[in-house]
Amino acid sequence: MKKGDMIRSPRGDVAIVTDSPYTKRFMEEEDYEMESHGMGEYAGIYALAVPIMYPKTGMRRIVKHRDLNLWERIAAHATDEEVVV
Repeated sequence: MKKGDMIRSPRGDVAIVTDSPYTKRFMEEEDYEMESHGMGEYAGIYALAVPIMYPKTGMRRIVKHRDLNLWERIAAHATDEEVVV
């Protein structure tokens, strides 16, 4: 997936990839606890992240690239006309 691609989730939600994939550290509740006890270097996982935006609501989020395997690519490099959802 590249910047500008329009994608659809398994639930039918449409989103646009807003930037190129990058490496991000994802942390969960227990990871923050480890970090607070001085073991931050062992906390979290590093994964390829893809920022997306839902045009209907304007909400933005970051999705793990592996989770996007379930999403369907609708159009490459979506234009403003295609975003009418």
